[in-house]
Order: sequence, then C-alpha cells, then structure tokens
Amino acid sequence: MNMNIQLCHKEKQFLATMRVMLASLLTTIALLLATVSSPAHAASRIVWSDNFTGVNLDASKWNVVNAPSWNKGEWESYSSNNVSLNHDSLLLKSDNANNGYTSGEVNTFQRYTFTYGRVDIQAKLPHGQGIWPSFWLLTANCQMYPSTGSGCTVTPTQSYGEVDIMEMLGQNPHYIYLTNHFGYYPRQNLSHQCTYTGPDYSADYHVFSIDWRPGSLTWLIDGVPHCHQTDGVPNGPMFLVLNTAIGGLFPGNPNVTTQFPQYTQIGYVHISQ
Repeated sequence: MNMNIQLCHKEKQFLATMRVMLASLLTTIALLLATVSSPAHAASRIVWSDNFTGVNLDASKWNVVNAPSWNKGEWESYSSNNVSLNHDSLLLKSDNANNGYTSGEVNTFQRYTFTYGRVDIQAKLPHGQGIWPSFWLLTANCQMYPSTGSGCTVTPTQSYGEVDIMEMLGQNPHYIYLTNHFGYYPRQNLSHQCTYTGPDYSADYHVFSIDWRPGSLTWLIDGVPHCHQTDGVPNGPMFLVLNTAIGGLFPGNPNVTTQFPQYTQIGYVHISQ
C-alpha cells in the first residue's frame, strides 16, 4: 500500500516536471518563430540585381561618386578611379597615394528605389585600422551629393530612415554592426543597433542581407538571422549605398599598421520582393 502511494507520488512529480519542461519548450519555440524564423523567410522573386559580369559598371543602375567625404572627420575623397570591375566582382579601392586618401562609393540614388523586400549582398571586406566598409539603405528623399547638411527633407507624415545592412571596422574584421537609424519630423537621431562576432570577414566572401517588411527589419549573415527590430521601420522608398570610408570618429584614423590599397569586393547585389 505504501509502495503504491509512493509510486503515485513519483508519477505526479514526473508529470508536473514534464508539464513545466513542455511549457518552457513551447514558449521558446514561439519566441523563435515570432522574432527570427518568420521574418527571415526569403522573398520570392528577384526584381533588381547586378552580378558585375561586364567590363564596365552598369550606369543605368549605379551612380559612381566623385566627391569629398560626408564630413564626419573622414579622410577620404571618393573617386571614380577607385571603382572598377574585375573577375565578376565590383571593386571599391581604398588607397593612400600622392593625392591623399581616396576611396570608392556607388549608389542607386535616383536610379532605383524600392519599398520593402530583401537585399542580399555577397562581399569580401577589407581590413586595417581606419578602414570602414558599409552597405546601407537611405530614404529616397534624402539628397546624396552635394549633401545638404541634414541631407533629408521630411514632413510630419514621412519618416527619415537609414538602414545599415552591414558596417565593419577594419581593425576588427570579425565584428559586424547592424543598425537602424530613424526619426520623424522634425528629424530625430534615434537608432537601434545589434552586433555580431563571426569569422574574419576579410578572408572570404560572405552574404550580408536585410529582410525589410512592414513593421519589421531582420538582418542576416550567410542566411542566418542575427538581429530583428520592429521600432522605427522605414515606410517609404529607399535607395542603396555601397562605400568604404577611411578614418573619422567611428573607425578612428589609419596608422602605420594600415596597409594600402585595400579593396571591398562585391560579388553580387540582389533585391527580391
């Protein structure tokens, strides 16, 4: 009799423990589905792309920048001489020559804008103190060059947005910044940022992605989600910028350890919706 009572008590304890474990597992699965899996589903159709297979960059798709830096203490000037195609890749060259520091930037300003979708960029990044490669989206009503200071004109119903798909500082090529900058009229400098430590992104090609949907942004590296945000999501057309800055407040300035030239090598850009 006592043995039966003891067994029943143990069975109840076991069932109670299993219920707690099951509830915890279901909660974890629900959170994963809500914050990672669902937003990261790939869009179904490529609507704009460049695989950089030609001899010259497609001028119908890209602007090549010839201009000073964005005046954030950066040292480079952007030059079309630093933008080229080679071995099915777009090369953005960062150099220190007799005429000072120069680098490369291309963008789709007034060439191509889109609202919502997924951007996939395959790239091998540069390295070295003070080298700052970036792939980012900017609200279409923001003027690029010449910059107007704030760079953007917004209305009370129109949001400012800058989505940094990928930023890396060359002195730490394992560490990636994933950031959403946002604000409403009058413009506010708000941001949410994630970071991710992975392999040496200057050693080989990797795919950096953003999945932009109404009310959500999901960042992926090599197809794996690493950041999900729902605040300040842009709600209007944006264009794409690919550039490499040199020096400034964020990366710090080059020093004697920085080897030039450095190259941001981009294998393809795909935009899907």
